[in-house]
Amino acid sequence: MNLSSEISRIAREQGRESDAVTHEFERAIVDAAAEAWGRERELEGQFNAETNAVEIYQLVRVVEHVDPSRTTREMDLAIAGGLGGEPGDELGLQVFYRDEDGEQAVHTAQQGYAQLLPPLAVLAAGLPFAGRPEWMRPLWPHRRMPWRFGRSVTLPALPEALDIIARFLDDAGAEVQRAGASPEQLEKARELGPMTGGLVALHERFGPSEGSDAEPLTWSGRALLSVDDALSRRDSMNEVMKILRADGAVDETWWNANWLPVFELDGAAADCLDPSTGSIVSWAKDVPERTVEAPSLDAWFSVIAIAAQSGLLAWEPKGMGLHCNHHLHPRAYQWFQDLQRLALPGFPRLAA
Repeated sequence: MNLSSEISRIAREQGRESDAVTHEFERAIVDAAAEAWGRERELEGQFNAETNAVEIYQLVRVVEHVDPSRTTREMDLAIAGGLGGEPGDELGLQVFYRDEDGEQAVHTAQQGYAQLLPPLAVLAAGLPFAGRPEWMRPLWPHRRMPWRFGRSVTLPALPEALDIIARFLDDAGAEVQRAGASPEQLEKARELGPMTGGLVALHERFGPSEGSDAEPLTWSGRALLSVDDALSRRDSMNEVMKILRADGAVDETWWNANWLPVFELDGAAADCLDPSTGSIVSWAKDVPERTVEAPSLDAWFSVIAIAAQSGLLAWEPKGMGLHCNHHLHPRAYQWFQDLQRLALPGFPRLAA
């Protein structure tokens, strides 16, 4: 959302000057920040059209020695000297509080004056809505993504992760198959080996079933296959590999005979389960590299659930399905990968 355009629209609809609306917006953001970070801080907000946000600064005065009762309003000269401050100067320290500014927030937390500012855990908790004018709600910073501020992530167990995704789909009004796979399909999934428990749980909740008008659960354009269809796709890919070997030109890393497509897009791309290791491998027909997304389907879906819970995902019917919400921010997929790397150290990684 372009805040400059939105503020201009609101000003027209309410018959007010844009500067007045902007100032009200700045004051509301600063008031919310004071409520979240402590009203003993002296804060100032400035709308920046280039960053499309209200930038918040904490004002501090440089002194020879800090009064213990004014530790959030005064900066010791020994620290301020590195910033070019002298006794009596007033400095504005920017407080990075938005998800997209997480890297700057972490960097700031490593500076000598970081003790004056709100801790990362507080910043990652977000700003409250309570008491703000209703017209500002669409302009408010979105829900927090704590990993953007360097905080650790605790992944839910797979049953809870599937519950989170189900609630997300309900809230989005998604008409997704929920009856679950037939007992026969679930038994075939169990027969694939001891590393496929996550696949069974996924199909118990969202497995495609015959005769349903609802669309299958879809992740980034790739639809969940029934167990029969997954086995058939694997057989087809293994036949393709035989033909390529007979022609004498084949890259053995292009496809692994063990891989079982779980989510697939028209034979061009798939997220596969490797029953021998339990890992999830991302495959694409025209991409030479194969990426191991997660050590298990359980871990993979738990990351997806956290992303959904954090407001990073969106639902698009009959298309992308569940996917990173680029309307939220162009870097949404990068933020998803940040979460993935933090929650699953070493992933994603190239397949061997």
